[in-house]
Amino acid sequence: MLGALVLFLVELLFLVVYPFYMTLRTLEKSHNNFGELYTSWTFYWVMFSILSAVEWYVGFYFIRLLRIVALGVLALPKLDASSKVFALVNEQGLAKIRDLSASLKSMAKDKLA
Repeated sequence: MLGALVLFLVELLFLVVYPFYMTLRTLEKSHNNFGELYTSWTFYWVMFSILSAVEWYVGFYFIRLLRIVALGVLALPKLDASSKVFALVNEQGLAKIRDLSASLKSMAKDKLA
């Protein structure tokens, strides 16, 4: 019981309160790297939502621990993990979209020809 309470408080403080504060700070102040910080925190909140939904749906304790570790890594500004993961996902996603677009164009040309 006490362990679950401590885990909840750690999760609340480091995975919700701190990122929320840093997101507000990023939005309030103009930085030289505003775009990077904005993208980083936006990606954090998207991943927070996805991982929370997965945890809710699956409901395993292991998933909760995995979510805490993953979001903790994404929230640490020194690691800049969220920008790196976003760049990786963005590059692969855009490449797949380009490939799909090219294949759809060629299919359309073949059908029209």
